[in-house]
Amino acid sequence: MKILIAGEPTRTMQVGLDTGVLLAQEMIARGYSVDYADLESMDWALATDQYFSDFSVQKILQVLPAQLEPFVLDKKRIQEGS
Repeated sequence: MKILIAGEPTRTMQVGLDTGVLLAQEMIARGYSVDYADLESMDWALATDQYFSDFSVQKILQVLPAQLEPFVLDKKRIQEGS
């Protein structure tokens, strides 16, 4: 199973309180593949098909809940729609 955490930039997350951080940590511990999408970096003015044709995600490699930026991320890739 793949999980997508879509939300604010990691630098602005409230690390101890952010549900996305806690969810990612738990899902990775259970062996799931977890991706992250920074919604603030997306262009909301695009038409839906164009928006999703350029939807970039990054695999969360590790969760560091005590750090200011809690995710260690892989390189960005375009996520193909299904």
